[in-house]
Amino acid sequence: MEVTFDGGTTWVPATLDEPTGGEWAWRRWQVDWQPAPGRYALGARATDASGRSQPVEQPWNRGGFANNLVQRVEVVVLAE
Repeated sequence: MEVTFDGGTTWVPATLDEPTGGEWAWRRWQVDWQPAPGRYALGARATDASGRSQPVEQPWNRGGFANNLVQRVEVVVLAE
């Protein structure tokens, strides 16, 4: 599990919480982040046991299936 704060240019590892719903259930995660005021493009990606990570950009496919890309969220951090 990795997190980006700059739209996918750099990634930092996240810590996975203990599983609570079985082998294939969603898992919570956490990462320390102390942002300065500014704009950020946050995203998170998982990597499977064989080393395949979710892509930042989704390859095109006719039916629009396999939406497995990194979902990004734009945030603005204001000064105190």
